[in-house]
Amino acid sequence: MAFDAEKVIMELAELTVEELKAVRERLATLEDQVAHLRRENEADQ
Repeated sequence: MAFDAEKVIMELAELTVEELKAVRERLATLEDQVAHLRRENEADQ
């Protein structure tokens, strides 16, 4: 998955503290979901 790091940095720079906290919480949720899917995938193999 390719992305433009400079664009991401510029967008993050415009966020408020509360918005950044929400981004951090969402990222943690996504990380948990990825870990769960990896465990399921390993169990299926």
